Amino acid sequence: MRVRDVVRVFTAAACCLAVACAAPAKIPSRIPPPARSAGALPDVAPSANGLVRIFFATDRARADRRGEPIQYGAARSTGGALALGTCDVSIPRDHRMGKLERPSLWKLQLKEDRAKHIVIEQVEQRSYEDFYDQVRERASASAHPAVLVFVHGFDVSFQDAALRTAQLSYDLGFAGAPIVYSWPSEGALSGYMVDGTNAEWTAPHLSWFLRDVAHKAGAEEIHVIAHSMGNRALLRATERLANDHSLRQPLLTQAILMAPDVDADVFVQLEGNLRNVARHVTLYASSNDEALKLSMRLNGYRRAGDVSQGILLIHGVDSIDVSAVDTSMIGHSYYGERRSVLSDVFYLLRGMSASERSGLQLVAATPVGYYRFLP
Repeated sequence: MRVRDVVRVFTAAACCLAVACAAPAKIPSRIPPPARSAGALPDVAPSANGLVRIFFATDRARADRRGEPIQYGAARSTGGALALGTCDVSIPRDHRMGKLERPSLWKLQLKEDRAKHIVIEQVEQRSYEDFYDQVRERASASAHPAVLVFVHGFDVSFQDAALRTAQLSYDLGFAGAPIVYSWPSEGALSGYMVDGTNAEWTAPHLSWFLRDVAHKAGAEEIHVIAHSMGNRALLRATERLANDHSLRQPLLTQAILMAPDVDADVFVQLEGNLRNVARHVTLYASSNDEALKLSMRLNGYRRAGDVSQGILLIHGVDSIDVSAVDTSMIGHSYYGERRSVLSDVFYLLRGMSASERSGLQLVAATPVGYYRFLP
């Protein structure tokens, strides 16, 4: 399929694709059964006023205008400098797990409504010292001081990445410091090739940031969730970290790879570095991921997150087939939209092995084996 044909298919799918989702610092599972009504959330409200504070690190260039709120666009920052800061995000009182409530043209909703939608209230760029002071304070709120870094995928703006991170943090009941690492995605379906280039470009910056978090955040546990094309950045970043013999390994506690848009053979070549850097690695993949099937046509080779030709089986990696999970038409955003997947990640972050988590079935077709969600 030619590039313009793939772009045309992506564009046609846009109407049904859900949101997938101070000075800059230089680069030198199963949720507990609810006590309330079905579908109720765990008691994780981070503050009495309904605000969730997340942190951000981005190598996007500033795109705001004088007198307007801070914004970061699709362009690269000069020299790959990272901007650090905070986002305050309001969660509606009737929020439901897995929902990223936003205005809908189908419902003739043209403006954000804080009573109905997840809304960014404030974005503030912070100094290096202030950023880590706040991260340390927030990380220490959990029983074991913890940080969760979310690396978004293709076609995601800075704002969309921040909203998704707030929703994930809330739905997962994460008591530590949630951080979105936002690289310069074009935020458009037509920007697939540019996004692929920028995912590679950001890798040394992500590597530096993860190393810095390990040194500065005061966290006993550092978890990373990467989605889609964000896995390309994570794999290249951990390749650098694994070759840095000055670091104590493992640097990460959990590396969670959701629907990775990565060449499956390249994944096999690089996953050893990831296993050296992370104490535990989990791969979630599906046979119903239409976005990854289109990616395979464009790139010429199967993707690590697509199990239509079989799931990747690797010693030391828990591979989980989510094909039985009811997904959207595109089937690419199950990591943040499906309660069963969020529930599994909930317990994964709390140290439960795949064999201990309900809803998963071990498939021992090979010596390695894998897990799959029960229908």
